Amino acid sequence: MFAVPFGRIADIHGMKKVFTSGIIIFTIASLLSAMAPSTLALIGFRVLQGIGSAMIFVTGLAIITSAFPPQERGKAIGINIAAVYTGLSLGPVLGGLITHYIGWRSLFYLMVPFGLLVIVLVFWKLREQEWAACKGEKFDLPGSVLYSTALVLVIFGFSSLPDIWGIAAIIAGILVFLGFTRLELSIDSPVLDMKRSKIHNQHEYSFSDVLTEIWKACKWGIYCQKTSFCMA
Repeated sequence: MFAVPFGRIADIHGMKKVFTSGIIIFTIASLLSAMAPSTLALIGFRVLQGIGSAMIFVTGLAIITSAFPPQERGKAIGINIAAVYTGLSLGPVLGGLITHYIGWRSLFYLMVPFGLLVIVLVFWKLREQEWAACKGEKFDLPGSVLYSTALVLVIFGFSSLPDIWGIAAIIAGILVFLGFTRLELSIDSPVLDMKRSKIHNQHEYSFSDVLTEIWKACKWGIYCQKTSFCMA
């Protein structure tokens, strides 16, 4: 729910600013999560950590694409993707071992030095660089609110099925998303540019994008079910 708005903010104010802010928020939230005195506090710090993660996620690959020349861009993106999927593969195993032998708090403590290292590298290697493709444009706050609201309603709805409130939340989320779509098509500086594929007739791209999102939804659904099964 935060990725699209933060992506737009990065386009307006600069990707490095958003990325660096995300790393700082993520690092602080990790430290706070490790010291959380209660379950409620941990959930709150994890929400803060998720906000920082969204800021990192939407700008990381974009910075790589902008920072590297075309002849080196493919190699840089390949290294980035390899690192991501290496982490996804090793994370559950290493995380389980660390949690079992040291404790779950240690996982959050371990994130702090890595976060500090990334902050130092950003200020060292990218201190004179910034990328803001839409500098000076207005931020679409109403569109961002509608987008986030629609996602929350749909996610809450699917989590509450087959309860009647879950069905109602899904329907409400779809209606809000339709309102969001109408708004984005009618303004000059939308948070999500839905006119682009229509203007350039990129139907194949749009279709592949939808399939990718469906694949991701299925993948993470399987991960959640596996985690619940193993915990049971």
